[in-house]
Amino acid sequence: MTSQQSQQVNGLQRAKHFWRNFSRRLPRLRPPEFATFWNGPLDSLTYSCLASFPYYGARLRLYTYAADIDVPDGVEIADARSICRDETLVGRYIADGRVSNAKFSNLFRYEMIQQTGSCWVDTDIICLHKPDFSNEAFVFGRQLDPSDASSINNAVLKLPKDHRIVADLVDRAKASVDLDQLWGVIGPTLLTEMTKVHGLDAQARDIPHFYPIVFDHFWKPLLPDYRRAVDKATHDATFLHLWHEFFRRSSYDKSACAPVGSFFHDMCRRVGTFDRFSRVYEASELRTVLSGWIRDDADRETDPGVTDLK
Repeated sequence: MTSQQSQQVNGLQRAKHFWRNFSRRLPRLRPPEFATFWNGPLDSLTYSCLASFPYYGARLRLYTYAADIDVPDGVEIADARSICRDETLVGRYIADGRVSNAKFSNLFRYEMIQQTGSCWVDTDIICLHKPDFSNEAFVFGRQLDPSDASSINNAVLKLPKDHRIVADLVDRAKASVDLDQLWGVIGPTLLTEMTKVHGLDAQARDIPHFYPIVFDHFWKPLLPDYRRAVDKATHDATFLHLWHEFFRRSSYDKSACAPVGSFFHDMCRRVGTFDRFSRVYEASELRTVLSGWIRDDADRETDPGVTDLK
């Protein structure tokens, strides 16, 4: 081999090495089975929810506009501009008189589904075991009785990307920009309406599959007093929805882990995110914080070995 040929081979090898390493840093072209969106730094509670997906071997992609965001190992990062180029829309979705990232995320999820066909999951969803929806076209579930106008939640949502319902969801969400509307108008309320319009409401899974703890009992996974009740409710569930909006309304400190003995505390230990929290709530302290929300004590454990856990 001549000197010139040797240089050409070495140059080719260097080029191959460069592109091999470069391609490893690129998002995989095949859409992941699950995807979500987050705007800004991740709080410890949300970080823990995301970590539950790779823990159970479920491939999750997080879309974000942030240039530098710290995510759990195994969670892919993707540029949100690949789905919604207009970043200013984040601040133009308003619910109950305030800018709502959650309301914007309704538009984002519908557009993401339309472009990729991936299954959307909210960032306050805990994965309880590895789900497999690869052979299922429609995945969504009820959070309330079928008679309720917001019966079907969109926190877990998979639809055929070319189905007319997806285009209708996108159009309605786009029409809500700059409008101050009630919470959930282009979320569960819209999805419940559209599934009926398109004759798909019978596809909804029963409440225990994705929403085994209803929203007005959001505090149960956080308190050791209700650990056995939560274990029982989630035994056959695929996901557990934590209802972030009610964490906000109740002034729960997301930098603090739930008390020892609670469902959420043990989940954080299991998926390896416990050290992300700055402190741990005492059970008595958290009961005081949530006292205005705890309306049903029927499931509270009376065993001292449970109630004394802090």
